[in-house]
Amino acid sequence: AKARSWQVKDVADFISTTGLKQYAGAFEGNNIDGKRFMKLNSNQLPQMGIQQFDHLKKIWRKIKTIQEVCKKHEQEMGDPEAQLNLHAARIQSLARGKISRQRVEEIRRERRDRELEVIRDQELKEEALSLVQNEGLAADEAMEEAALKVPQPPLPVIR
Repeated sequence: AKARSWQVKDVADFISTTGLKQYAGAFEGNNIDGKRFMKLNSNQLPQMGIQQFDHLKKIWRKIKTIQEVCKKHEQEMGDPEAQLNLHAARIQSLARGKISRQRVEEIRRERRDRELEVIRDQELKEEALSLVQNEGLAADEAMEEAALKVPQPPLPVIR
């Protein structure tokens, strides 16, 4: 997920969008990058200097929403790169054997369709993250809203 690849500056920028930019330095000072951000829990925030309950609660809600969106997306997607590599290996192994050209083309179409799905799912996740960050939507609401905004891939042509 994209948030998992955030740099320390990206995390600090996100914290600034909560309206509590005074805590961005706490995240920078603790070297919280995307991987660490995705593993944060509410008990760690006071240790970082976020003591005021209302501030802690607001920041934690935003963090938790991003974590939920990313986790949901990762569960739905699995590892898209691994899936595409598996498709490529399958095409190569079948192409070395004696199979019909028609079957090779079917597999290529399946891979192309899967690549389009992976791209759309990535766009959905990015749009949902944007909605969470900019509009404060909950994870489920953000995914539903993103699904309305991101166009569906074209239907496969059946021959």
